[in-house]
Order: sequence, then structure tokens, then C-alpha cells
Amino acid sequence: MSVDVVYSDVVFMKRNEVVSNYPDQSQLALQKTKPCGDFVRLLLTALCVLLTGGLIALCFQYVYTEKKLKDLQQLHSALNENFAETSSFLIYNKDHNKCVTAVSANVEVASCDESSKAQHFRWISSSRIISLSYSLCLGADEIENRAKIILLPCNESNPRQTWECKDGNLFGLMGHPLHLNHGNSDEKNMMLFKGTGVWSHWLIYGTEENLCYHGYQEMSSIGGNSCGKPCHFPFKFDGKWYADCTVDGRKDGRLWCSTEKDYNIGGKWGFCPPKTCPKDWEYHAGKCYYFSKKTLDWTKSRDTCISDGGHLVIINSKDEQEFLMSIITMKYKERFWIGLTDEKTEGQWLWVDNTELSLGYWHENEPDDWKVEKLGEDCVIITPADLKSWSDVACSKSFRRICETRSSRQT
Repeated sequence: MSVDVVYSDVVFMKRNEVVSNYPDQSQLALQKTKPCGDFVRLLLTALCVLLTGGLIALCFQYVYTEKKLKDLQQLHSALNENFAETSSFLIYNKDHNKCVTAVSANVEVASCDESSKAQHFRWISSSRIISLSYSLCLGADEIENRAKIILLPCNESNPRQTWECKDGNLFGLMGHPLHLNHGNSDEKNMMLFKGTGVWSHWLIYGTEENLCYHGYQEMSSIGGNSCGKPCHFPFKFDGKWYADCTVDGRKDGRLWCSTEKDYNIGGKWGFCPPKTCPKDWEYHAGKCYYFSKKTLDWTKSRDTCISDGGHLVIINSKDEQEFLMSIITMKYKERFWIGLTDEKTEGQWLWVDNTELSLGYWHENEPDDWKVEKLGEDCVIITPADLKSWSDVACSKSFRRICETRSSRQT
């Protein structure tokens, strides 16, 4: 049995297991490319030969015993947990309360929906942003005022697809006084515009941060045959472009990436590192959630979440609501504060990031402010129930809290 010991991020694998998980057209490239672990294995073997007979046996046992092969499988299993898409974000204009969305090669705005891949973008260099749904880069058809925003094949040398954050939340074409803009609420298409008003200001949806807050981060691969080289995004595999890690071509469902522009030319690849959450936080879809055991009033719960590096949970999709309900009903069976309140203006429900509520999951006959509490019911809890599980209650009451933050990827 041939075994390669690959020391890139201490990942071990059996060569024939990896090759067999790729489609036929990819096996040749993988077989031709020696994994970086070959050299390490040969070096270990040479060292063993120089040692005494007893130590030789120990070295051989370390590298080849079945016990270590079982350890391999356990490590692979651990790495498989919490794999997810690389850090992406929605591009949000607060004044319009809309998010940028990709529609074929066009770039438009629509109501924000975190479950829509068409609204997810990511930095792939210090100046280029890619659409995860189309694996094309955000760009303009011309470098001029009112030029149409479109998606273009990613090209590092094309100035029409290089972007930068400017003063405050202003976002525009690098080196030009032209900004990403949605100027007309009745017009869906985006454009470049020389103005610097609020329609040219953009945030990461669900935060108060500009688009550069989650800037480009190089992602080192694990294992494979690239010796830890970074993933290359976008990359081409079997005629298709990928803006993110993929399971395509594998039977075990593990996420991988090419470390070169075209996998089928060089055959260089590696596994993608897992997403991680702080201890005692739950992972879901690129975010981490903390379900507290202690109870506090709403204001103290909000402040505690902030001090812990997050915020009271903001629920932006049905998928997120279903995830929270599954945890609450199966694991805790308790009521929790969420980050929704109408303390400022009665009946105007705002999340803790000051965005307006657009999608609600209220219990029947909720919200019912003042009908139960003499001091009013201006804060919201989520309860163990069906999908519609929100109730407004007095902010001074004590409940557990759900905090939320973005997950980080091991690099």
C-alpha cells in the first residue's frame, strides 16, 4: 500500500484515496504531479536508515502503522467539519435599503436576501471583487460618468474592474472620481457616478462597516500537491470557472481549490481550510452564534454581545430563522433576546444595526405592544415554537440572548 505523508498543515493522506475521488479526466494530472510529501517521506526514510535498529522500527511504525492511518481518518473527519464558503458579503446601500445583485452580466439592486448567491460578492485581490454566482468580476463598461456597471471576466490588468474605498463609506473605481451608484429608485441597473452623495455610499449588509472591512485575505490550501500554496480565485476546472472552493470532482464532499488559474493544465490543488467559531459558539452559513445560559435585560444583552465581539442576532432570511429555531427547540427550549426593537419610534422595528425590519416571523397576534405590559413591549424574544416564533416584551425583563458574529477561516 502506497502512503504519502504530507506535512503541509500536518495533513496526512493515502495517495490512491485522493486520486480516486477525482473524475477520470483529472486523475492523470494528479498522478503526474508528485505531492510535496514525497520529499519529506524520503528524508524521513534516510534518517531512519542512519539510526539504530530499534529506532528504525519506531520510525517505520510512526509512518506506516495502521494506528497512524486511523489517526489520518480522524483528522480528515475533523477537517471536514464546519467547511463552508469563503468570506463573502452583500453590498448594501442604506438610503435605498437595497443590495447589489448579479443578473447574468448585468448588475442591479434588489431587496437584500442573504440566501441568494446572486447577492454574494468577495474580494479576490486588493482591488477586485468577484460575484460568487457567476465567477465574474465587478466592473464598468467604460471609465466615464454614468457608465453601466457590469460583470467582466476577471483580469488583473483591466482598470475597469479595480475598486477602492474612499472617504467614509464612499466606494468607487480606483484612481478615478467615479463611484458605484444607484441613483434612481425605479431604475435597477447600477452605474458609475461622479457624485459623492448617499447613493454612492455602500456598506457590508448587516454591519456599519465599509466594503473594505472584510478585504482580501489570501487562503492557504491544506494538503493536496501544492505544499500549502494559496488558492487561486477564480480558477478553471473542466471548463467551468469557480469563485470559491468547490466539491465538484470529489466523491467525499470535501471542499478544494486549484492553486493555479487552470487546474486542468497544471493539476495543482489543495483542500480549503475550515471555518472556525469561538469556543461554545455554533456555526452556520459563514456566521457564528452564541446562545447564552445567563439571563439579562435587553440593553445589557445588547452591550454584552458587543463586548464579546458580536451583536444581538439579526435575522435576515428564512434559512437563518429555521437554523435558530432548530437549536432553540432541540437543545435549549428557552426564550432568547434577538436584536430587534421599536424603542426609538413606536411601531418602527429596527435591528441593532439600525436597518429596518423587512422579514418578520411573529407569533399570531404579535406584536401587541401595551396589551400585556404597562411599560410597553419594545424588545423582541424568540421562543421555542414553529417558524413564527417572535414576541414583543418589555425590555426590562430578563432572558437569555443570542449573539452573532462572522466566522473566521483558518489560514
